[in-house]
Amino acid sequence: MSASMETSYIHETSKTVKDFLENISLRSIHDLDIRPCMFLELVYMEIELFDINGRRYRGWVHTVDPVSKSIVLVEFGEGTCVHVIMGHALKSLNVLNENKSTRKDELDSLFELSKGGRYTKQDLVKRKNAVRDWLERNRIPVMLTGEKGENLTVSNALYIVAPYRPEDCISTNEIILDRVQSLLRSRPDDEETVALQT
Repeated sequence: MSASMETSYIHETSKTVKDFLENISLRSIHDLDIRPCMFLELVYMEIELFDINGRRYRGWVHTVDPVSKSIVLVEFGEGTCVHVIMGHALKSLNVLNENKSTRKDELDSLFELSKGGRYTKQDLVKRKNAVRDWLERNRIPVMLTGEKGENLTVSNALYIVAPYRPEDCISTNEIILDRVQSLLRSRPDDEETVALQT
Protein backbone atom coordinates (compact mmCIF):
# COMPACT_ATOMS: atom_id res chain seq x y z
CA MET A 1 0.00 0.00 0.00
CA SER A 2 1.49 3.35 -0.99
CA ALA A 3 1.89 6.17 1.55
CA SER A 4 -0.86 8.24 -0.08
CA MET A 5 -3.25 5.29 -0.18
CA GLU A 6 -2.48 4.48 3.46
CA THR A 7 -3.10 8.10 4.50
CA SER A 8 -6.40 8.05 2.63
CA TYR A 9 -7.38 4.78 4.30
CA ILE A 10 -6.58 6.10 7.77
CA HIS A 11 -8.54 9.27 7.04
CA GLU A 12 -11.60 7.27 5.96
CA THR A 13 -11.52 4.93 8.94
CA SER A 14 -11.70 5.81 12.58
CA LYS A 15 -8.11 6.65 13.50
CA THR A 16 -8.61 7.11 17.23
CA VAL A 17 -11.13 5.97 19.79
CA LYS A 18 -12.46 9.54 20.00
CA ASP A 19 -12.99 9.67 16.23
CA PHE A 20 -14.60 6.25 16.33
CA LEU A 21 -17.05 7.23 19.08
CA GLU A 22 -17.98 10.49 17.34
CA ASN A 23 -18.46 8.87 13.93
CA ILE A 24 -20.36 5.83 15.11
CA SER A 25 -23.02 8.06 16.65
CA LEU A 26 -23.58 9.87 13.37
CA ARG A 27 -23.86 7.07 10.82
CA SER A 28 -24.93 3.50 10.46
CA ILE A 29 -22.14 1.20 11.60
CA HIS A 30 -22.32 -0.59 8.27
CA ASP A 31 -21.45 2.65 6.45
CA LEU A 32 -18.25 2.96 8.45
CA ASP A 33 -15.08 1.04 7.70
CA ILE A 34 -14.56 0.04 11.32
CA ARG A 35 -11.47 -1.95 12.15
CA PRO A 36 -12.36 -4.93 14.37
CA CYS A 37 -9.99 -3.86 17.13
CA MET A 38 -11.74 -0.47 17.26
CA PHE A 39 -15.17 -2.08 17.50
CA LEU A 40 -13.96 -3.83 20.67
CA GLU A 41 -13.75 -0.38 22.30
CA LEU A 42 -17.53 -0.51 22.84
CA VAL A 43 -17.18 -3.22 25.51
CA TYR A 44 -18.38 -1.95 28.94
CA MET A 45 -19.85 1.27 27.47
CA GLU A 46 -23.52 2.24 27.65
CA ILE A 47 -25.10 2.45 24.22
CA GLU A 48 -28.42 2.92 22.51
CA LEU A 49 -29.09 1.16 19.24
CA PHE A 50 -31.88 0.57 16.77
CA ASP A 51 -32.36 -2.51 14.65
CA ILE A 52 -33.67 -2.63 11.08
CA ASN A 53 -37.21 -3.14 12.40
CA GLY A 54 -37.06 0.08 14.42
CA ARG A 55 -36.78 -1.62 17.79
CA ARG A 56 -34.75 0.36 20.33
CA TYR A 57 -32.28 -1.19 22.77
CA ARG A 58 -30.41 0.57 25.54
CA GLY A 59 -27.89 -1.01 27.86
CA TRP A 60 -24.28 -1.85 28.63
CA VAL A 61 -22.10 -3.76 26.18
CA HIS A 62 -20.82 -7.01 27.68
CA THR A 63 -19.10 -8.27 24.54
CA VAL A 64 -19.03 -7.87 20.78
CA ASP A 65 -18.08 -9.92 17.77
CA PRO A 66 -15.90 -7.38 15.99
CA VAL A 67 -16.08 -9.26 12.70
CA SER A 68 -19.86 -9.63 12.35
CA LYS A 69 -20.54 -6.52 14.53
CA SER A 70 -22.94 -8.50 16.73
CA ILE A 71 -23.41 -7.15 20.27
CA VAL A 72 -24.36 -8.67 23.62
CA LEU A 73 -26.17 -5.92 25.51
CA VAL A 74 -27.20 -6.01 29.19
CA GLU A 75 -30.11 -3.93 30.46
CA PHE A 76 -30.07 -3.31 34.21
CA GLY A 77 -33.32 -2.49 35.98
CA GLU A 78 -35.84 -4.35 38.10
CA GLY A 79 -34.62 -7.47 36.37
CA THR A 80 -31.46 -7.90 34.35
CA CYS A 81 -32.17 -8.49 30.67
CA VAL A 82 -29.64 -9.71 28.11
CA HIS A 83 -30.06 -8.99 24.39
CA VAL A 84 -28.01 -10.44 21.55
CA ILE A 85 -28.28 -8.15 18.54
CA MET A 86 -26.90 -9.63 15.36
CA GLY A 87 -24.70 -7.34 13.30
CA HIS A 88 -26.78 -7.68 10.13
CA ALA A 89 -29.83 -6.35 12.03
CA LEU A 90 -28.14 -3.19 13.37
CA LYS A 91 -29.25 0.09 11.88
CA SER A 92 -27.73 2.76 14.11
CA LEU A 93 -25.82 3.05 17.35
CA ASN A 94 -25.13 5.88 19.78
CA VAL A 95 -22.66 5.87 22.67
CA LEU A 96 -24.36 7.21 25.82
CA ASN A 97 -21.65 6.63 28.43
CA GLU A 98 -17.97 6.09 27.60
CA ASN A 99 -16.95 5.37 31.21
CA LYS A 100 -16.10 1.67 31.13
CA SER A 101 -15.73 1.32 34.90
CA THR A 102 -19.37 2.25 35.67
CA ARG A 103 -20.81 -1.27 35.25
CA LYS A 104 -17.72 -3.35 34.47
CA ASP A 105 -17.72 -5.37 37.71
CA GLU A 106 -21.44 -6.11 37.44
CA LEU A 107 -21.10 -7.23 33.84
CA ASP A 108 -18.12 -9.45 34.62
CA SER A 109 -19.77 -11.08 37.64
CA LEU A 110 -23.01 -11.60 35.73
CA PHE A 111 -21.30 -13.89 33.24
CA GLU A 112 -18.73 -15.52 35.54
CA LEU A 113 -20.55 -18.80 35.95
CA SER A 114 -21.23 -19.13 32.24
CA LYS A 115 -17.50 -19.12 31.65
CA GLY A 116 -17.14 -22.45 33.40
CA GLY A 117 -15.99 -21.28 36.79
CA ARG A 118 -14.15 -18.57 38.60
CA TYR A 119 -10.62 -17.66 37.67
CA THR A 120 -8.33 -15.26 39.46
CA LYS A 121 -6.66 -12.51 37.45
CA GLN A 122 -3.38 -14.41 37.76
CA ASP A 123 -5.05 -17.57 36.43
CA LEU A 124 -6.35 -15.71 33.39
CA VAL A 125 -2.94 -14.18 32.66
CA LYS A 126 -1.35 -17.65 32.85
CA ARG A 127 -4.01 -19.15 30.59
CA LYS A 128 -3.70 -16.31 28.07
CA ASN A 129 0.09 -16.63 27.94
CA ALA A 130 -0.07 -20.42 27.64
CA VAL A 131 -2.57 -20.24 24.77
CA ARG A 132 -0.58 -17.49 23.03
CA ASP A 133 2.61 -19.54 23.34
CA TRP A 134 0.87 -22.66 22.00
CA LEU A 135 -0.51 -20.83 18.96
CA GLU A 136 2.84 -19.21 18.19
CA ARG A 137 4.61 -22.58 18.46
CA ASN A 138 2.16 -23.78 15.82
CA ARG A 139 2.98 -20.81 13.57
CA ILE A 140 -0.26 -18.93 14.18
CA PRO A 141 0.41 -15.16 14.43
CA VAL A 142 -1.16 -13.74 17.59
CA MET A 143 -1.55 -10.15 18.81
CA LEU A 144 -2.85 -8.77 22.09
CA THR A 145 -5.90 -6.53 21.69
CA GLY A 146 -8.48 -4.98 23.97
CA GLU A 147 -8.18 -2.15 26.46
CA LYS A 148 -5.59 -3.97 28.58
CA GLY A 149 -4.37 -6.58 26.12
CA GLU A 150 -6.87 -9.10 27.49
CA ASN A 151 -7.88 -10.56 24.11
CA LEU A 152 -5.84 -12.69 21.73
CA THR A 153 -6.30 -11.82 18.06
CA VAL A 154 -5.36 -13.88 15.02
CA SER A 155 -4.98 -11.88 11.80
CA ASN A 156 -7.88 -9.56 12.75
CA ALA A 157 -10.13 -12.48 11.80
CA LEU A 158 -10.46 -14.36 15.08
CA TYR A 159 -10.60 -13.25 18.71
CA ILE A 160 -10.08 -15.36 21.81
CA VAL A 161 -11.53 -13.91 25.00
CA ALA A 162 -11.09 -15.03 28.60
CA PRO A 163 -10.87 -17.75 29.80
CA TYR A 164 -9.25 -18.69 26.46
CA ARG A 165 -10.91 -22.03 25.75
CA PRO A 166 -11.86 -23.34 22.29
CA GLU A 167 -15.44 -22.16 22.85
CA ASP A 168 -14.16 -18.66 23.65
CA CYS A 169 -13.05 -18.13 20.02
CA ILE A 170 -15.05 -15.59 17.99
CA SER A 171 -14.89 -15.48 14.20
CA THR A 172 -17.09 -15.51 11.13
CA ASN A 173 -14.35 -17.28 9.15
CA GLU A 174 -15.20 -20.95 9.65
CA ILE A 175 -11.85 -22.21 8.35
CA ILE A 176 -9.79 -20.10 10.76
CA LEU A 177 -12.22 -20.78 13.61
CA ASP A 178 -12.04 -24.55 13.10
CA ARG A 179 -8.26 -24.58 12.81
CA VAL A 180 -7.65 -22.51 15.96
CA GLN A 181 -10.25 -24.39 18.00
CA SER A 182 -8.68 -27.70 16.93
CA LEU A 183 -5.27 -26.43 17.99
CA LEU A 184 -6.59 -25.33 21.37
CA ARG A 185 -8.23 -28.72 21.91
CA SER A 186 -4.93 -30.44 21.13
CA ARG A 187 -2.99 -28.31 23.62
CA PRO A 188 -1.45 -30.65 26.19
CA ASP A 189 -2.63 -30.41 29.77
CA ASP A 190 0.49 -29.43 31.62
CA GLU A 191 1.59 -27.33 34.56
CA GLU A 192 0.48 -24.18 32.74
CA THR A 193 -3.14 -25.34 32.71
CA VAL A 194 -4.99 -23.52 35.44
CA ALA A 195 -7.42 -25.37 37.66
CA LEU A 196 -10.80 -23.82 38.28
CA GLN A 197 -11.20 -21.99 41.56
CA THR A 198 -14.18 -23.34 43.46
